[in-house]
Amino acid sequence: MKKLVFFLLLSVSCFAQVSNFYVKDNDLVWENVIITDQNNIPELIQRHPRLNIISASGTLYKGKGTEIKHICEGCSSYMDNELSFDFEIKLSEGKYGITVSNLVYTLSPQKTVTAGDIMLKNGVIKKEIEEDLACLNRFFGKIFSMTTVYKNKL
Repeated sequence: MKKLVFFLLLSVSCFAQVSNFYVKDNDLVWENVIITDQNNIPELIQRHPRLNIISASGTLYKGKGTEIKHICEGCSSYMDNELSFDFEIKLSEGKYGITVSNLVYTLSPQKTVTAGDIMLKNGVIKKEIEEDLACLNRFFGKIFSMTTVYKNKL
């Protein structure tokens, strides 16, 4: 019985780490660590026309992604809208951590909705949005990585 409980806990833990999403203060957050030999990560990320670093303190950089379009087949209709978000880059020897939060979709010039409002129910990620999370996971991995080796935690 103990082996079964351990296996189930391990399975749930591994599943949760694959998507890189979690809930913090009723907000959907994406986090990843990227292994790299690059030294100029902030400069490389800022080359993206919609990503801007707005502050830096030591090895911590904070920025915003604004009005970015990302479309994946089979996702919810709100995923067709532009997305804005906050991000943090924490540099470390041979790797850097990325945390993305405050995801906001622009539905019209006067109307926005947070990813938390759409993807969370009672502070928990909804099961029916797996494809949307997979799309966002690929999207964030693509725009924030310069390498192909990933870890889940710093």
